[in-house]
Parts: sequence; C-alpha cells; structure tokens
Amino acid sequence: MDANEIDFYNLGFEFIETNTMFVSDYKNGKWDEGRLEPFGPFEISPGACVLNYGQGIFEGMKALEAKAGDIVLFRPEENGKRLNQSAERMLMPRYDVDKFVKAVKDVVKQNKDYIPPYDSGGALYIRPVMIGNGPILGVSPAQEYKLIIFTVPVGPYFPEGFKAIDLEISKKYTRAAPGGSGFAKTCCNYAPTMLPAKKTKEKGFAQIIYLDARKAEYIDEVGTANFFAVIDGKLATPKA
Repeated sequence: MDANEIDFYNLGFEFIETNTMFVSDYKNGKWDEGRLEPFGPFEISPGACVLNYGQGIFEGMKALEAKAGDIVLFRPEENGKRLNQSAERMLMPRYDVDKFVKAVKDVVKQNKDYIPPYDSGGALYIRPVMIGNGPILGVSPAQEYKLIIFTVPVGPYFPEGFKAIDLEISKKYTRAAPGGSGFAKTCCNYAPTMLPAKKTKEKGFAQIIYLDARKAEYIDEVGTANFFAVIDGKLATPKA
C-alpha cells in the first residue's frame, strides 16, 4: 500500500503492507548475511516444521517519530536477546544481537514513509519472526530456518484507543504453567489464547487477566500485555 494513501490519524492495529522486509536464511549450520527485499510471499514446504509442529518465534517492537522529528527505537537489543531466549527454548539457532539491531534499523529506514507523525499517537510496528521452514516428519527440530523482519503502521492496540479498559479475570483458562514454554514468544503459545479472548470480548471486556496455573490465586499477565500495579507506592509486575 502506498504511504500517501494511509490516514495516519485513524489507524487501528491491523495489517497494512509496507515496502520492504529483511530476510535471512539459516542453512548448513549458519545464517547468511541477510538481505532487504520487497515485501511479499515466499515458498514454504508443506512439511515445514513450523506448519506441522509450531516451531516459530517472534518479537514485537515499535519505531516512533519523536517531537523533534527524530525516529526512535526503545532498546531493540533487548528484543534481540529475548528472541534468542525464545530460540533456545524452541531448539532454534541464535541470531547475533548486533546484526539483529542493524537489520531492524535498516528495515525502519527503508519504510520511513510509513512512520505515523508524532501528533498522531501512532507508530511503525516491527515484527521479527523466525520459523523452522525446513521439512521434517518426526517430532524434531528443522534443519533450515528463516528470519523475517517486516513493519506495519499502527495506532492503539485496543479499539478504545488510549483510554482505560475493562478486563476480566479468568479462573478457567491459564496462559503459562511452570516448566512449560510460556516465557518464550513462540507462535504456538498464542493460538490457544484466541478462544478465551473471544469469549471475554463477547461479555464486553477488552481483554482477559490470566492467573497462575497452580492455584489460580495470583495475577500472571493480561492476554496481550504485561500487568503492572502500584502497591504501597511501588510499581510491581508478576515474576511469571
């Protein structure tokens, strides 16, 4: 989509195609140097590990226009570190953090026309995703992987905009359990949250609050965000 056709002051959190993406392939035990190419589809085997066993991970971050007109990122190296943490849990190859940050910056520069203006409240959402695209039959890690970084101009995640939202506490569904993969941003952790989210939205809530999987007594997180609370004048968030 041409950037000139976008109404940056009325964006939601929906997919809008931008110009350029970054792609790097892992074959024969190593990553290539990666490349920028036009955003678009790519071929994948029906036997790909990500399609059959969910071996995929991702990150989410934003580039914003500051008041002075500069384009800023918030600690992209931390996203690179977390990507590797998820990769380790899913038996996927690590990606050099410095190269990751450079790739993110390169993609943002190539899609700078899609960054919403400062006064719009919007941002350029950055989605790095790594998948096991090598074909596999038995339950084992793929031998080939692909890292893709693409961008989407977005507004507020919730339809309510930048306002307070209503949340429902659930004792029926859990998000993560001790010893599981809940700490990893793996694709297969997110599909199971769609049903609880749908049910809670049908009741008029914006999202769901998950409790701990052991006793359902302690707040774990919100379905699409971390949970923070001010307790005795201090900002607190669950360790889970």
